[in-house]
Amino acid sequence: MIKAKPSEYIQKYGGKAGGYFYLKDYGGFNLHLLPALFLSPDDADSPLDRDFLKSFSQFIVRASHPNDYEGLVDVLKTEIVNDPSRLEEVCRDIRQSANDSLVFSYSEYEGQPYDGKIRLMIHPYNGPSRGSMVEHPHKKGTYLIDFIEPNDHHTYTFIERVIVEGKEIKNEWADFTEAKSIDTIEEVLALYKKVRATDFISPDFSFQMEFGINQLSLGKASTLFYQARPFKRFEESPFEMPPPSEYFCFGTTPKEGIILPVVKTSPGELKAAHEMTEPFAWIPINITSQAPLAFRPKNMRAFLPVGMRVNTLEHNTYRWIRKADVSVVCPLIEYALIALQTGDRINIKSNGLNFEVNKTS
Repeated sequence: MIKAKPSEYIQKYGGKAGGYFYLKDYGGFNLHLLPALFLSPDDADSPLDRDFLKSFSQFIVRASHPNDYEGLVDVLKTEIVNDPSRLEEVCRDIRQSANDSLVFSYSEYEGQPYDGKIRLMIHPYNGPSRGSMVEHPHKKGTYLIDFIEPNDHHTYTFIERVIVEGKEIKNEWADFTEAKSIDTIEEVLALYKKVRATDFISPDFSFQMEFGINQLSLGKASTLFYQARPFKRFEESPFEMPPPSEYFCFGTTPKEGIILPVVKTSPGELKAAHEMTEPFAWIPINITSQAPLAFRPKNMRAFLPVGMRVNTLEHNTYRWIRKADVSVVCPLIEYALIALQTGDRINIKSNGLNFEVNKTS
C-alpha cells in the first residue's frame, strides 16, 4: 500500500496523469494501465525515449496539470499522433498552447491560479472505443455508463447509455449499435468500484471515470483505466417527486423550486449568457462542440441543454453539469425548452432524481 497522499500525486503528475501513477503504485491495477511515457515540465527540452517510440506505431499525447483534477475540462490539448517522427513537434505544440493567455485567465475564472507548467503523458493509441461513467450523486449504487463508439467512417460517434441499479442492468438504450455485452458492463463496473476502493477520490464525491475498451491486447485487461476526477458531491434527495426516473437531472432545489430567467443561445452566439449579471438558466442549443475559452458565464445556476447527446457525460456537457447548481439533461423535454425565449422565467424543481420545468412568465 502506498504512503503518499493523492494530492501529492496530483501536484507532481497533474490530474490526468496523477490517477494513473497513483493506481500504478497502489497496486493491483497493472492490467488496466497502458504503457506510458511521462514528461515533466523539466523534460520539455529532453529527447523522447527512442525505445518506447519504436514499440508502437500510433500514440496519444495528453496534457496534464494539477488544475485539471477539478477543472480545465476541454482546455488542455489531447492529440493523436499517427507518425512517431512528429511526436516531439506535437509535444512542443501542446506545451505552447497550454501557455496561451486564455488558458491562464480561464483557470483563474475557475478559481485556480495557473502556472502553465504542464506535464505530458504519452500512451500507445488504443483506438476510439471508449466511455465514461459516474455513480449517481443522488442515488448511491446506481451507475450511469456511456459507451462511445465511432461510426464506420469516423465522422461522428454513437453514445450508448447503460444504467446499472444495484444488480439490475438496463441495457436497452442501444438505438444504433448492438447493446453492450453483460461481461463488458460488469468489467467496467468492477474497475470503477476498484478505483473507488482506493482513496484517490474523496468518498464524499461521486467521480467520473474515463475508460477504454482494449484494442491493443499487450497482455492487458479488456477494460483500461484512463482518468478519474471528482464529479458531484453525494447528496440524498431532500424530498419526494413522482417517478419514474431515468436519471435526467443532477443537483437539488428547494421543494418549491427556483425561479430563474432564461438565456437561450445557439452555437457561436453566447454573448447573452456570458454577460448575464443575475442568476439564470442557460438553454444552449446543440452543445456538441467546445465553447471558446473566452466564454465564462458567472451566474449560470441551471443548465438545460437541447440537441444531440444532452443526456451523456461527454466533455461538452460534463463541464457545465459540474458548474451548475442543477442540470436537466433530458431529450424528452426538448420541444418545451426550444419554445422558451430569452427573458422568459421558469420554475425548476429537482430532487436530484426527478424534475419539473414550468414557465412562469
